[in-house]
Amino acid sequence: MAEQPDKSQLLALMNTSYTEFTTLIAPLSATQLTMPGVDHQWSIKDILVHLAFWQRHLLSYLHAAIQGETPEKMTRETIDAVRRQYPGADAALAESEQQPAPTDDYSDMNDYIYLRNKSRQLDDVQADFHTSYTQVVATVRSMDDALLFEPDRLSWTDGNPLYAWVTGNTYGHYEEHIGPIKNWLASQS
Repeated sequence: MAEQPDKSQLLALMNTSYTEFTTLIAPLSATQLTMPGVDHQWSIKDILVHLAFWQRHLLSYLHAAIQGETPEKMTRETIDAVRRQYPGADAALAESEQQPAPTDDYSDMNDYIYLRNKSRQLDDVQADFHTSYTQVVATVRSMDDALLFEPDRLSWTDGNPLYAWVTGNTYGHYEEHIGPIKNWLASQS
């Protein structure tokens, strides 16, 4: 198991991976960013939606922890509540209304998130990805170290330190998608 970082190391890992990810996609055109098939059927825009959604979900966990509350479990309603924050939400939600609600399986949730967000505009998605990342960084920076790193601090983390959620929804998550993007880019040349 990897050694637990301190807050400055955690923030550095987040920044390094975010920079690697954004540098990788920065030179790409809108056509390239919206072309399906990068990671299964997803385009890079869809990956950005996915990453931003999970960053926003992480923020709800971080804010719940700060307030001494238990975060709300992910359901169809919580996914749709996040989706309603974006332009064109009513049409997109009506378009995908017939989709089944997600189960506790992350694959089902990710498919549901994809279907509910696939019609979003690229510039909106890019802004959301960057904004949600910036909000996560600011929130982590403001948090008490004990809240982030003590494994038994919160009853709802099953004995895991909260920073594990930060890892899984920031730098660990970017790294998961960098490989498929690099592979797709190599196949395009």
